[in-house]
Amino acid sequence: MTTFAQRLLTLRGATKQGVFAQELRLNPNTLRAYEEGRSFPNQKILERICVKYSVSPVWLLLGEGSMRPLESDSQTEAVPDEKPAGPATCQRCLGLYEKLVQAQERENILLKENAALKAEMARLSSTANEPALNLLTEKLP
Repeated sequence: MTTFAQRLLTLRGATKQGVFAQELRLNPNTLRAYEEGRSFPNQKILERICVKYSVSPVWLLLGEGSMRPLESDSQTEAVPDEKPAGPATCQRCLGLYEKLVQAQERENILLKENAALKAEMARLSSTANEPALNLLTEKLP
């Protein structure tokens, strides 16, 4: 499996998309966007998927290791005194993902601001009003 979308489809299996979305408390269109690779869930939804379906977050996010946390690649038994693997075992991955989401949100905000500034510049340029252009350039650093 090379993409998150493919792994999510594998996890869903034969379950109908609407049922799977309902089980995860998602809008079916949102699930469809995840499965088509057009969108990516936030940390809360990723954690919900991992807990609900007992899926390794490392497998879900990166495609590495076993799909199920208690399955090991070497087929050895889990040590009884150890906590079972689960979403909490990959806090570093989830933390990095959260930082990525925050960076993407900041980028989206800056892109929107940039678009608004370009639109304002185009509006002011189209009026060819010299005082308005001077006012705009005074605001720029």
